[in-house]
Order: sequence, then structure tokens, then C-alpha cells
Amino acid sequence: MYLYRETNTQKTRRFGIDLEIRHANHSYADFKQHLEDKFPFLTVKSDASLRSDESELCFNDSFEAKDNTGVQAWKDILSELESMGCSVSHRCGYHIHWDVQDCTPKAVFNMLAFWYNHSRLIDLALPEVRRGSPVNIRAITRRDMGKLKRVVTHCEDVQDFLRQADRILGHTREIAVNSRFGTIEFRKQQATMRKDIFEMWIKFTQNIVKKAIRRNTYTSLKTENERYMQIEMMATDLDVPNSLGKDWRKVFQYTAGNRTQFKFWTDRATAENTDDIIKNRIKMIQTNIEQKMGW
Repeated sequence: MYLYRETNTQKTRRFGIDLEIRHANHSYADFKQHLEDKFPFLTVKSDASLRSDESELCFNDSFEAKDNTGVQAWKDILSELESMGCSVSHRCGYHIHWDVQDCTPKAVFNMLAFWYNHSRLIDLALPEVRRGSPVNIRAITRRDMGKLKRVVTHCEDVQDFLRQADRILGHTREIAVNSRFGTIEFRKQQATMRKDIFEMWIKFTQNIVKKAIRRNTYTSLKTENERYMQIEMMATDLDVPNSLGKDWRKVFQYTAGNRTQFKFWTDRATAENTDDIIKNRIKMIQTNIEQKMGW
């Protein structure tokens, strides 16, 4: 699998996950004690935005999550949650933080800009309840990005940029900056008990980070009209600028990193969409790309 290869240039980059989960069969105190006893590196906490039968799980400072060790630790936790009869609701989120304290301000801006450009397309591969601007998550706007672009061109220190970006975006964006921990946080995915989705989202967001770090120039921002065309135009031609076909390839083949990732997210998009027009266009794009690549 892609994440585990030695050639992965971001193999040792640390990540942190905040997973919100529902434990209707257990009180908060019993749930917390059981999990923290079984996994000493795990912290269970409540939150004002959660119900009494929902809790947030995250690793504490005793464990440094990265690569296959971090992924496997979360798989073990998911197995335990499943055995306890836990579940998720549409309210529950799966937030992943990537450490960016060793990055340049330009690289962090490029992560945010990539998400801004393609968030509506990425939405198609997410559960419908997480699309657009659901409860407590606001979309990142072109005005936000304009402010960040002005800031980043005058920042040499990444921590200074993180502090200013944190103030501009705030915490409740679909993608946010946490200057306290020095991370960029992807907040859009719904919580899940499925290990394949859980792992693939780690890989997908990791590849956005990697792409941004590799880029030498600033990512150009799409206009609102271009972002609109990307989804509503629905052209399946892989060579038409700002078409669904061309950008689908850019996001889920080039950025996601390989054939496995491309197939996974394309299949997820087909499964998550009930609109036959959208599903058929995605299937056509998949066929075009597979033929072009000889897959």
C-alpha cells in the first residue's frame, strides 16, 4: 500500500486524528475508562458540541503517530469500538492534523489553496451530509485565500504564518490551521468505523500535503466561476480546462498518488451519489482514465 513504501517522501510526517464516536451502550465514564485502560496512549474527552453519548478520541503525547504504526494503532482502536457496539452519526467528524512546522509558509498556503480549488469536487467522494457547509463547518472562501496570499508573501517564518492564518480562518472551517500545535487540519470527512475509508483518508490528505511541499510556485486560485464549472459543467473530456474530467484526474489520480487510491475514491463517489447524471459522468471519467493509463 502506498503509505508504507520507503519511497514515500512523507513517510515519517506526524499526524494526529480527532475521532468523534457515539457510545450509546456505555456511559461517558465507563467508555473513557475502558478505552484509556486498553490504549494508554489514547485520550477520551467530551466536547460542548457533542451529545452526552458521544465522545472525542485522540492520541496523547505519549505516542507519536506516523506511517504504518499510527495507522495500525487506529485500526486496533476501531476494532475495539466495533466490539463495544459503538457507532457514528451524521454529527460525528473525523478530523486529521498534519504536522507542518518544518514546512515553508508557501507550502502551507499551497495546501489551503489546493483544498479551496477542489473542495467542491472532493465533496462528491464524501457522504452527502458532509457536503457544502454542514453544521459547525464553514467553507473556505476566496476572500480568505486573498488574505492568506497577502500574508504569506511577507512571512519568512512558518510559525508566524500559522498564527496569522489561524486568526484569518478560525477553527470552524472545513480546513483549518492550528498554530498552537503547528498543524493543518482537514475537518470535512465524516466519522467512520470502516477501516478502509479511515486509512484511505489518511493517505489522501497526506498526498495533498506532499504535493504542496513539492511545488516550487504558489498554487493559482480558481475563480468562483471556474470552481462552479468544475462541478456543474460535468464535461468528461480529460483535456478540457476546469472540466470535471480534467480536475478529477488531477485530484484523484495525480494527487491521490496511484491506481489504488484513484479506484477507491472513484468508487466511493459512485456509491455516495444518488444522482444518476453525476454517477454516469464519474463512471465515464473512470473509463477514460483507465483506458488512457492502460489499467
